Amino acid sequence: MKNQEAEAIYGLYSDAEGAAAAVRRLMQEGVEEDAIELISPEPIEDPTLLPKRKVSRMPWLAALGGLLGGIGGTLMVVGTQRSYPIPTGKMPIVSMWANGAVIFELMMMGVIIATVLVLLSTARLPDRNGKLYDPAVSEGKFLVGVLAPADDERPRLETLLREAGSETIKIKTAPA
Repeated sequence: MKNQEAEAIYGLYSDAEGAAAAVRRLMQEGVEEDAIELISPEPIEDPTLLPKRKVSRMPWLAALGGLLGGIGGTLMVVGTQRSYPIPTGKMPIVSMWANGAVIFELMMMGVIIATVLVLLSTARLPDRNGKLYDPAVSEGKFLVGVLAPADDERPRLETLLREAGSETIKIKTAPA
């Protein structure tokens, strides 16, 4: 049987402090932060336990969605009123005050759609690549793993995870 390459090596921890210690230990030993994966069964409220992560772009993308929704709503309403002009007795054909509610609603729809799309993409839903997960996370365990380790790194990573207090060490291999 051919030796399968490891997609990931990971340990399971019973508390957030142990998982955070494992992450710090891996980073001290030279493992790149992008290769370290932490999956928590609950929100970790103390930000000092974990290394700095990328700042979310969700607020900016939601604002962009609102801007595009507002522009699209304005173009739709104004375009419709100019395409089908109704005699209004010397009043303007396009009344922005009357169109404000429709434009606002389409702007909010743009914000909501952008927020949902960003949430789904950052939460990796649906997860089509099956990156890294263990059913023990659903039972309250914290998962700390290293993605795509080299074969010669496996023993060292196993030792580091075990020294950090891992209850269980597992290796996820790529399907043949």
